[in-house]
Amino acid sequence: MDVNAGNFDKRKGGKAAFKFNSTNDGILLNVHHTVQSQADGTVVRVRFTVAGFSANNERLIAVDHRDNVFVFDLVRQRFWTLSCEPLRKITVIEGLADGRSVALGSKEGVVFIVDLDENCCVRQLKAHPGKIVHLAQSLEFDSVPSEACTDQRYLLAASQDAAKVFSMHDFTELSSISYGLACNNSFRPNTWHWYRAPNGPSLIGHSACGTVRAYRANFKLAKELNAVRLIGLYLKHTPPQTIAFGAGTERTVGHSRELSCPGQNLPTTAQLTADGRYYVLLCGRSTMAFLALDSWLICRVVSFVNLFITHATFVPGQPATRPAATYALAVRTTDNDLMLLNFGCNGTTTNPPRIQPLTVRPSEGQCYKYALAPNGRMLANVLSTGEVLLHGLDTYRVDSFPPAGTGKACVKGRTVPPCGKPSSSGNAAGNAVLRSTRVTKLEQQINALQVQLSEALPTDRLLAILKEYGAYPAKHRATIWRTLQRLPGDAESFGALLRHGPHPCVAGYDERFAGYDRRIVRSVKKTVSALAHWCPVFGLIDYIPSVVLPFARQQPTDALGLFETVATVLLNQCQLWFEFAPLEPFNYLAMVENVLAECEPRLMAFYRRRNITARSYALPLLQTAFAACCGMDDQWLTLWDHVLSSEPYFPVFLVAGFSSIHRATLLAADDARTIDGVFFRHRTVDVRRLVRRAHELMERCSGAAHPRHYFKSFVPLNVGGATYRPVPEPLSDARSTEWPAASTVRPVTSTGSAFSGAANNAIDYTASSTSTATASSLSDGQQPYAPDRAGSYASFSNYPKKLTAVRCAETDALRAEQRRLEAKIVELEKLEHSLQERLVNDLVRQEHQHRVKEVERSLEEAIAREEQRVEMQRKLLLLHRKQLRERESELSHGVHNAKLINDATVRERELDALLGKFERERQREETDLLFAEEDIKLKELELLARYRSGPTVGTAPSGATTSDERPLDQRYQVALEQLAVQKLKLYDEIDRTYCTLGMPAGVNEYTYRTVSELRKVASDAGGERYPTAVQAAEQPRPPKPFLTDRKYTSQIYEDTMRRMKEQVQVLQRLKNDIRKKSISSSD
Repeated sequence: MDVNAGNFDKRKGGKAAFKFNSTNDGILLNVHHTVQSQADGTVVRVRFTVAGFSANNERLIAVDHRDNVFVFDLVRQRFWTLSCEPLRKITVIEGLADGRSVALGSKEGVVFIVDLDENCCVRQLKAHPGKIVHLAQSLEFDSVPSEACTDQRYLLAASQDAAKVFSMHDFTELSSISYGLACNNSFRPNTWHWYRAPNGPSLIGHSACGTVRAYRANFKLAKELNAVRLIGLYLKHTPPQTIAFGAGTERTVGHSRELSCPGQNLPTTAQLTADGRYYVLLCGRSTMAFLALDSWLICRVVSFVNLFITHATFVPGQPATRPAATYALAVRTTDNDLMLLNFGCNGTTTNPPRIQPLTVRPSEGQCYKYALAPNGRMLANVLSTGEVLLHGLDTYRVDSFPPAGTGKACVKGRTVPPCGKPSSSGNAAGNAVLRSTRVTKLEQQINALQVQLSEALPTDRLLAILKEYGAYPAKHRATIWRTLQRLPGDAESFGALLRHGPHPCVAGYDERFAGYDRRIVRSVKKTVSALAHWCPVFGLIDYIPSVVLPFARQQPTDALGLFETVATVLLNQCQLWFEFAPLEPFNYLAMVENVLAECEPRLMAFYRRRNITARSYALPLLQTAFAACCGMDDQWLTLWDHVLSSEPYFPVFLVAGFSSIHRATLLAADDARTIDGVFFRHRTVDVRRLVRRAHELMERCSGAAHPRHYFKSFVPLNVGGATYRPVPEPLSDARSTEWPAASTVRPVTSTGSAFSGAANNAIDYTASSTSTATASSLSDGQQPYAPDRAGSYASFSNYPKKLTAVRCAETDALRAEQRRLEAKIVELEKLEHSLQERLVNDLVRQEHQHRVKEVERSLEEAIAREEQRVEMQRKLLLLHRKQLRERESELSHGVHNAKLINDATVRERELDALLGKFERERQREETDLLFAEEDIKLKELELLARYRSGPTVGTAPSGATTSDERPLDQRYQVALEQLAVQKLKLYDEIDRTYCTLGMPAGVNEYTYRTVSELRKVASDAGGERYPTAVQAAEQPRPPKPFLTDRKYTSQIYEDTMRRMKEQVQVLQRLKNDIRKKSISSSD
């Protein structure tokens, strides 16, 4: 389903719902963030840059380049965004161990610890000054050894130049290491990975030059080696395993034309395998080297012929009883294509390599980044176009790979092309019929051959082979097991059990075994269902699927052989396991304790001192059919070669032998967690050593405590076998007890229902078509009942039938009630769905009406606003016109004033020039007057001298004097008249200036009211200055004496000059007033 992450804020509560994709293309979700641009209304795609999962696999976290952090709840199918303010520039996402928190690394070097339930940031760690490139949480340590000081978890935050380790308890910094260019450390790791070391969680990394270093949590160097040299040494003695795929798979010939030598390529990246046993280096683009972390040696080199990888991650699987037979990797090629690769762990041809491209729609881009879920069932693919695809990896399991993705492996280093081509569709039906006939004939021949082999291989010869080689040949192991167990091969009876349909107890096996191959899961479901129909107690025991699983892994296609093998094992080796079902097999565990008490008294005393019961060290091995102590398939097969070849009580000594082998480790343990880790953490052991120790204990065990007193001999599954119905009795001591005779069995008729009750399936013998079973009563000492059909299975009845019947009835009642409740829930869901649809329709209708009303109201408001705007524009237009007119009048008035000012300025310049001229004339006249005064003074002095000396003899007569003896007013009369004329001209010029300026007379306080007054004042001043001229003009006066008062004459002159200065000042003030008025009028 396509999910637009931008719709979260449009839903109630800030969360939106989504649904998974219903198609079978493997894509569960297609997440994109599409928004509408507010500027131009175009649709904009916001790119996602990083994605990750929480530690509990329930939530997907995606971050886009706008710093929006989205959380997708994959369980409740809701998504929302984190509203934390400081979250920005996120580059790395790591889920923390509690499942509700995640660590987010940013480009600014800050690590944010975010609580997804509270939707807040609880802690900020300033780890580095630069970009955070890697965040990794330490793995959960299975058992804390004595060398480790603590079992706390750590968080690694690495940048390009440094790495720091924080405590997960309080997020305090514990240690750090620097490897930048400014440091002396020459080791610059490309990646960091946590792994389980004997002394606690440790770090491992590699450099670009091929150096691999292992550090402890405090960055103390623990191991350093040269991986390139180790790969070269390995290739000198062992050729690489070469894997080639078909032409239809990923091929990038353009990157490399020839297969380069694996040892010459430097490592580019590295990953740990899912089980943590190997550190896998990707050398170049097409070679993988497996470095064993226990021996620090290269144990395998795989070279891909036509597959070029840039990044690879091992897909973690579900917890299994032993390591998986194949490795699954998510790889990104050089063309940014994402693929799922699967190849065998041991390089054998039993698990051929397969490759499957992850589905990407044609319109989508290529892989930019990807992140795997911790359980390995989901993968988040960040595309180059900015979308996030959530892949469900269950769709891409090995059994669903197409034939084109299958290749072949060659351990000699030579490329082997895939064989076989798909047939045409025209003759497909004919080939299918011919193939079915051939398969039928081949099965008949194989069955006949197996019968002959069974007759030709007696048990004593098989035991000799087992004693000589320690295991049976793998090629003939199935036939040998069939011979040892005397399997009847009754397909008719097995088919009758299958016709009952799947038992209700297998309903949840798909989720329980989600990490296994689908064929194996189907085999387990079919076998457990048949066992539950064969005996009802097997449908109530939780660990029956774990017992069946190892056998199903070895026989995934032979359903009949798998059922008969497991049923024979339950009928013989497990005959005392279900006496107190569904409780623990107390008698069986007591036999184990008795063997340990006699053969290992010190270890048994340790168990009793530490209050460790047999359920702690026996049930983990028994409930997994000893798969927990076998690391490889060959070891488990070898162990069961000995179990099936020995007496039914041999597993008792195997359990005791396992504790005896680990006696030193157990006695040195300080706490119960270390002791439990030996049995519950799938600890492997040498099978041949375990078998030898079990035989030693069996020989050392005395007769009183020997388990053979409590076990019946081997009984085959066919009608010749006995039917065991002993009464459970607690095993209090080691004395031998006899089995009581079988009790009466009620005849039960099968209804043939697919989900019939478990009590109705508790039949003693299975019929073929009618599925009718009958039984008769047996008294003490009688032989077991033999059925009327020679091909029916023997029954298993060593279990509490009444309690089982009661539990089956209760289970049936609970299932019926559950079905009723589920049906009611379905009805309620349908009703809720219909109500939600009605509610949604009502809400949509109401919302539509509300929006229509809002639109109408918005239109009305818009129209009113538009009318107001038009009216306002009209008023503004009128106001603008008025302002234009006012401005026009102001401009015209300003132009007129400017013209007047210009004219006044010109007149003012002329007046200034005239005043300057007058000033120069005045100065010249004053100079002349001064010279005249000096002359007068000299002449007066001369006359005074003459007057004082008197007339001399022989002087000339007075009429003949050489100098002008006239009075001063007569001598300077002409000059004064000229000066008066100039004054009149000056006054006329002033009058013309007033007329030009349009100023009336008396414009200020310093001017005369009329020009005539000014003239009168000037003439008065002239009369005062020259009174003799006035008097001479009016009437003749008698001449005065020649000598006048010199002081009086000077006073008159000074007064005249003073008045002239005052007139000049008045003219200057008049000019200033005119200038000020012109300036004010222009403003």
